Amino acid sequence: MGRVSKRNLVSTEFHIKVEKVLADLETPG
Repeated sequence: MGRVSKRNLVSTEFHIKVEKVLADLETPG
């Protein structure tokens, strides 16, 4: 169960990073 939680946490952090990068790309300037 610990593995699944850790993997899920990493996946969530990665998803947040991707969203932030996309937001930066969409923001002009």
